[in-house]
Order: sequence, then structure tokens, then C-alpha cells
Amino acid sequence: MGFDEVCRRAGGRRAYNRKRRLARARRISAIIALQALGVVKGRKVAALLGVHEGTVSRDLKFVRRVRGEYRQMIGYECKLRRLDVAHPRRIISLVTTLA
Repeated sequence: MGFDEVCRRAGGRRAYNRKRRLARARRISAIIALQALGVVKGRKVAALLGVHEGTVSRDLKFVRRVRGEYRQMIGYECKLRRLDVAHPRRIISLVTTLA
């Protein structure tokens, strides 16, 4: 395996991982928006986003951890504002059009 092949493989891994990070960021944004609408059940969120329940569970755990760290750092809980969105599907369509 030559240096050129090593560089191509590394570039492919970087591109693949960049897509995965971007997809996770979009999922987390959608989860936070859905929570602001009152959708908090993992199964319902997974069905709306079209991903596995385990994926949503990991993302919800991450969101709870970040909120907890924010609460410890600032001293009060982060309150979500109610969104003026008619239906959760609208949020999903907004998130997926950015893909």
C-alpha cells in the first residue's frame, strides 16, 4: 500500500465521518425542536425521524447531558421556547431539506 492510497483512504474516512457528524447534528436539532413542541417519547421521535430507537436514545442522552452541564455552569435550567410550528412533520421536513 503506497502513500497515495493511504491518503485516499484517509480522505474517504474523513468525508464519511463528516457526513455522519452532520446527520447527527441535524437529528439533535430536530429532537430539540420536537421537545419544544412537547414530543418527548423516544419511539415517537424515532418514527418521525425515520431512525432506530437506539439512535434517538443516544441522542436524547447527549441532549440531557449537555443541558445538565449547562445547568451546572450557569446555575439554572435551559428553558425551551414554544415553537410556532403547526406540526412535528414540518420540523422533520425542514431538517431533511438541509441534507
